[in-house]
This record gives sequence, C-alpha cells and structure tokens, in this order.
Amino acid sequence: MRSGDLWGFIDKTGKYKITPQFYDARSFSGGLAAVRWENKWGYIDKTGKYTLTPQFILAEDFSEGLAAVKKGKRFGFIDTAGRFIIKPQFSGAGGFYEGLAAVNVGGLLGGKWGFIDKAGNFTIDPQFDLAGHFSEGLALVNMGGLIGGKWGFIDKTGQYVISTQYDFAYSFHEGLAGVLLNGQAGFINKKGKFIFKPKYRSDGELSEGVIAVEIDDKWGFINRKGKFVIQPQFDEAWSFADGLAAVKIGKKWGFIE
Repeated sequence: MRSGDLWGFIDKTGKYKITPQFYDARSFSGGLAAVRWENKWGYIDKTGKYTLTPQFILAEDFSEGLAAVKKGKRFGFIDTAGRFIIKPQFSGAGGFYEGLAAVNVGGLLGGKWGFIDKAGNFTIDPQFDLAGHFSEGLALVNMGGLIGGKWGFIDKTGQYVISTQYDFAYSFHEGLAGVLLNGQAGFINKKGKFIFKPKYRSDGELSEGVIAVEIDDKWGFINRKGKFVIQPQFDEAWSFADGLAAVKIGKKWGFIE
C-alpha cells in the first residue's frame, strides 16, 4: 500500500504491518516480497526485514522457489538464499509457472521469447514476439508485437491450441480466459469458444469466479455468465485475491469483499 511517495504493507483489517518505507514494492510470494530502495531491489520477509539486501537492477516475485532478477545487463534466476540457480544470460525473463519460465534472447526490441525449465534448458525455442506464463497447461503468446500484434495460446510442446487472433488476452484461470477483441472483453474456454460475446473493457483476470469490467466509465464485477454480481460503481477496480478486491472511488483506494 502506498502512502505519499513510499510503499508499505497492510493486513486485511487495513492496519500497517510494515510501515511505508520503500520506493517501490511488489506483492508477497513464497513468503518474500521484492522492494526497491533508491535504485536497487532486494527482498524482505513478512516482518519487514531484508532477507536479500537491495542489489539487483530489477527483481520479480518468487514463484516455485525461484525469482527472475537483473544483474548487470542480463536476467537470471535466484533461489531464496540469493544464489543464482540459472546464471544471468537473458534479455528479459518472467517467473516459473508449472515448471517453465518465459525468457527473451536477442533483446527486448527485436528479440524472441521462448520457455526454459529449471535447469535453464529451452523446452520451447525462442520464436514469439511476447509471451506470458503457463496457467492450466496453456501459455499466452504474441506474434506481431504489442502494437498491432495478435495473441493466442500454446501448450507445453509449443504447439498452438488457440491461434493468435485476439487484440489482447489474459491467462487461463478456472477454465476460462479473458480476451480483448475490438476494444471489448469476453471470456473464452480452452477450445477458443466464447462463453459470451465481447462487450466490456477489462484489465484483469477471472479470479474467485468474477472479473472486473468497465462500462460507461465505471467498474463492477461480472460472473462467468457475464452477469453483474457487483454493479458498476468504482472508478477503478482490481481482481479479487484472498476474498478481497482493491477498488478506487475518486482519489482514494479501499478493499471490498
């Protein structure tokens, strides 16, 4: 939670458990959170104590015991003790999900994304312009770039299950994925069939049975059938996690259940 120019952490009652003191911060994952002090990133535990002092140019969340960090000009993967399990060698990197991580070779501009295992070996060769992480056996990939490119889904063999055809898309959760087509969002199943036709804007993923969507400049939450379960009333809204969702009214943020 941000207070002024600094970030801290609150519990579900809204009480600060770690007072605002960091220039930037990511969510807790695997018991640790990446935080930035001045121009370096490190990791803290849930008491706010550093387990890894700020030393990285960039640092991602821990996932499946490893975290992507940038040391010098390249990304590698460390364990919770700060030891490099996969040495820095990539132009970009995401977290490990379902045993695989998306990595970039050749540079973020013009390079390609593929997937490696925890030994650092490519299981899917670099060939995509952008890539997300695996979720429920499928990973989001892009051909054509962020502007003008199209998104689809591959399996762990690297084969397309759903061809690149969407303006944007989110990872699969609870059997469905949110996709954006012509500026409107809808849900597809793993066969690429729409559960309901695109008609809302959305920046989130299906979580805990609902997804945040925008209509007429207000955000609410719809269920898997496209029906509103929380009517549009917020200026911004994030996905539910652990029974709570962050929402904004005016200039203030809070949480709903």
